[in-house]
Amino acid sequence: MNYIIDKYKICILLIVISMFFPGFIYAQRGCCSHHGGVAGCNSYGRQVCNDGTLSPTCTCEISSIYGCTDRTAKNYNSNANKDDGSCVYYKYGCTNSNSVNYDSSADIDDGSCISIVYGCTDSTAKNYNSSANRDDGSCVYHKSGCTDKDSRNYDSSADIDDGSCIKNIYGCMDEYAENYNKDANISDHSCRYSLLDEENEDDNKINNKNNDGIIYFFSSILGIGSLSYILYNVKKNIVKKHI
Repeated sequence: MNYIIDKYKICILLIVISMFFPGFIYAQRGCCSHHGGVAGCNSYGRQVCNDGTLSPTCTCEISSIYGCTDRTAKNYNSNANKDDGSCVYYKYGCTNSNSVNYDSSADIDDGSCISIVYGCTDSTAKNYNSSANRDDGSCVYHKSGCTDKDSRNYDSSADIDDGSCIKNIYGCMDEYAENYNKDANISDHSCRYSLLDEENEDDNKINNKNNDGIIYFFSSILGIGSLSYILYNVKKNIVKKHI
C-alpha cells in the first residue's frame, strides 16, 4: 500500500515540475529554443546556443576551417579543423651569438653551443693550439736551415736542420803554397813555401821595381796616361808567369 502511495507522489511531483518548468524539459529536447537560439556549431558537430550552452540533441554540419592543426607547430591554429599543410615547426640549435656554432635561424636552444677559443689553428705552425676553434693570426712557423753551431753557415734563427751545414775546414788556401788544402774554407795562416819560391819572390820584387821604372819612363816621355795602364797590366801578367 505504501509503495502505491509513493509511486503516486512521484507522478504528482513530475506533473508539477512540468507545469512550472516547461522550458527545462524542452531545452533538453529542443535546439536552443529556450536558450536564445542557435549561435553556431562547435568543432564536434554540436549546436552552440546563444547563452553558451550546448544543445543536448541537435547536431550541425561543421564548417571547414583550414589551418595548421599540429599543436607542436609554431603556427598552430586552435580554430582550425582541417589541416592545410601550412605547419611551420620550431628549429633547435645554438642560439648564443657568442658561440662558434651560433645558428641565427634556430628558435630553441638545444644546449649544443661551443664557446669560442682563439689561437693558432694551423697544425703546421710551431704554436699550434689544438683547443682553438677561431684563428687569431698568431701562428709562428718553423724555419729550416743549418742548426750546427760549429758549421760555417750556421743559422741561429733556424729551428729545423735541413742538412745544408758546411763544416769548417781550416788550412792553407793559397794554391801556390806547398801545403795548399783544396778542401779548406777557412785560412789558418799555415801556408809554407819552398826556398825556390822565396828566391823567385825576391826576383819578382826586383823585376817589379825595374818594370815600374820602365813604365814611368815611357809614360813621362810620351805623356800618354793610358799607356801607363796598359804597361801596368802587362807587368801583372809577367809576374803571374814567374810565379
